[in-house]
Amino acid sequence: MTGGAIEVLNPWPMAVTQKPIPREFGDHDRIGIGIGLTGENSGVYYTRISTDANGHCLQRLDPPKIPEYFTHAQIAEFEKHEGWEYESNYFAPKTVEMKMKAGGGFATAFGGASIRSRP
Repeated sequence: MTGGAIEVLNPWPMAVTQKPIPREFGDHDRIGIGIGLTGENSGVYYTRISTDANGHCLQRLDPPKIPEYFTHAQIAEFEKHEGWEYESNYFAPKTVEMKMKAGGGFATAFGGASIRSRP
């Protein structure tokens, strides 16, 4: 092996950056970012429009209902902090029907008890 190059094969890959596990949102879920916090863009609720390999397109529920795109990494970061709310099936017909039967009206539908996912 004189004068030849030595080829080194490394079976171990270089350090891999850990990607967040993508959060899945349903068509009837309500997502809250910055809920209860103060400042610009605090306390915004969203619903999912679409999802792709890189993130989610979420639509604000407040007028003018602007769509915004968040990467999976951004969503994972929001989940770690105060102000994150995720309410599965919040707008599902069965959920709304149960809220109406429990007392109905706007106050119950938007301020009643619900199951919330927090970190």
